[in-house]
Amino acid sequence: MAHIPHTRRTNGRYVFQRRVHFRNLISKPVPLALGTADPKVARTRAAILSARFVRVKSSVDAMLEDGRRLTGPEIEALFRAALEAELASYVHSAYENASWSSSVPEVAAQEAEAYRIIRRPDRHLGLTEQDRAELVARGLGADIPAIEDYAQQIRDLLTDDVVAKRLEAIGAPVHAETIAVARTHLIRAAASASTRIQRIFDDDIMDAADPIAALMADLGPPPMPKLTATDPVVVPITPPIDSQFQVYDPRPFSAAIDDILTDLKTDGIWRGDLRQQRRIMETFAWVTGDKPLGAYTHLDAAAFKKGIQQLPARFYYGSLTAGAMSRPFADVIAELPAVAPADRRNPKTTNRDLSTMATVAKHLATTSWKPRMPGATVMDFGAGRIAIKVDPNIDTRPPWTTAHLEHLFRSPIYTGGGGALKRLRDDGVRCQVWHDAAYFLPLLWFYHHSCREETAGLEVADVITNHAVPHFHIRDNLTRGRDGEMAKWQVRSVARAIGNFLSMPN
Repeated sequence: MAHIPHTRRTNGRYVFQRRVHFRNLISKPVPLALGTADPKVARTRAAILSARFVRVKSSVDAMLEDGRRLTGPEIEALFRAALEAELASYVHSAYENASWSSSVPEVAAQEAEAYRIIRRPDRHLGLTEQDRAELVARGLGADIPAIEDYAQQIRDLLTDDVVAKRLEAIGAPVHAETIAVARTHLIRAAASASTRIQRIFDDDIMDAADPIAALMADLGPPPMPKLTATDPVVVPITPPIDSQFQVYDPRPFSAAIDDILTDLKTDGIWRGDLRQQRRIMETFAWVTGDKPLGAYTHLDAAAFKKGIQQLPARFYYGSLTAGAMSRPFADVIAELPAVAPADRRNPKTTNRDLSTMATVAKHLATTSWKPRMPGATVMDFGAGRIAIKVDPNIDTRPPWTTAHLEHLFRSPIYTGGGGALKRLRDDGVRCQVWHDAAYFLPLLWFYHHSCREETAGLEVADVITNHAVPHFHIRDNLTRGRDGEMAKWQVRSVARAIGNFLSMPN
């Protein structure tokens, strides 16, 4: 019987075996049972595996030749950047003083569990039964649905393109191997952020000038880069004497807008349509004269606030190349009449613009607006926020009373006869129902205490009927999003199941 290449017989059955030479592994045999004792079948299967082995080995060799592994400083830079971005998002939500702000530590605890699980090897497919059993044993059985949702969101967000951009941002090599490794380090960083942010309301963090720096204090300062003979020498532009930044960036502010939008969207800080953020940044460039980035000072933050308060609430900005913003700001203001009290901008709108620019300044504080003095804050837009005075005698959103609900459900759409297509018929007057949502949505809001956007944005897949308790699943979907991107909730804990909607009384 002729010998079959790359095979051996064990207990009468054939085994395929090849040797692999990989980095520091010397001649490691890799056996694979062929599952047959028939030499004819074994010859065919061995030939197929031999061809596949050569192809895989060639692709691995090519990958190793095209790229190198991540270095320690690159891994640390990747970790620190992701950690700071995650902490910035959490801190913004916690200190926004909104209805959901107090729940940030609780939500972060659930997200920490999701990150803790999927950062393990072979967890890219989600939670295993062992993971669920461990959570139940720790008393977290009720949190499993939320943890699984967070794990799915994490996997959806960290695509190859997103990870590749993070690698490009630190100048690291980008290929299949580094993307896979970097994804794990990004998950580690997010897991660390979820754990650290649970101290957000501790006294030492609340008292810190920079809560993000306080939460990262145990890591110490980032190491200085070590140059080798092959590294390019970068000569920074020497800042003028009056510049408050370490490196003088000569680009006008408007030239950096596209990069800022891309970076903040890649980091997940801004999502969806960014036209509003672009318009606010263009307005800042217009009001401040679109100076070089390195020429800005703390006075420009105050000038921006003063400038937008001189504009009426209804003002057509145009763009930096057409319309009002294509002309000098001083000339446009000189032509405008004095703003009447009724036409002034709402203080909340002014605060929104200042908050947007505060996010921009935070982002640029690591590059073009990095201050000369460590720990200093040059562009402080948050300090200019207006304190909103609420009149205690005015209830801006009064709760509905029984009388309100009775009035709503006595409207013609509910009391009119004639069937589903003629629900608006009342006293012989024929009306047309344009959309059944006008009938069903108020009922669903009443029985489930859900908000308009949650219920009106449901998709068919969100209506769960094959369950012991039929219910709605409130979650991110494309219906609430725009331009093919899922909408993201401002409140991370809003995703939930509500029902039993099939048990509503008739």
